Amino acid sequence: LSNMTLANGLTMAMVSTAVRQKRDVHVVGFTCFLKHVTTFSKGKCTTTSNGHRFADIKAVEERGKVKEISEAAAIGIVSRRSADGGTNFHRVMEGAFYLAQKNTKADIVFITDCGAELYEKDVDQYRAIKEDIGTRVFGVIIGDGGFGVETRRLLDEEVNLNDGFFNAAGTIINASAST
Repeated sequence: LSNMTLANGLTMAMVSTAVRQKRDVHVVGFTCFLKHVTTFSKGKCTTTSNGHRFADIKAVEERGKVKEISEAAAIGIVSRRSADGGTNFHRVMEGAFYLAQKNTKADIVFITDCGAELYEKDVDQYRAIKEDIGTRVFGVIIGDGGFGVETRRLLDEEVNLNDGFFNAAGTIINASAST
């Protein structure tokens, strides 16, 4: 069970729940670049997934060529994300807060398997936006990653899936393999 497989599964579970609850969901795929913004909204799905790497959310809007796609295609894009080097929390958080400002009652769930840090000035800016629009930020750690001190100041809650998930999964897998 790779970190990416777990992250994709968790993302899809959250997307499925939000769609059932008729809430809009934006999934921002990222590494050191933004890779796509895929949206599930009121029975319509759109994506900017076209093989580009975007430096920031403005580049996604300018060059991303948003296209409407089927829900199955959107699920495929989100569930087949892959890591391909580097992690940049700044780009994805900038994009996430930009999207949160455009949507009411938006929460941000930040899933990572890598360690990276946000700058203090960015955290201060994002905290001001959080308070203004009433959003919450949840951080999920998978694998060896972690959030630095500044990034933790932004989080309303942090969940470390390593704290039991992998041990429980390993126990089940080992037990089933021995029968």
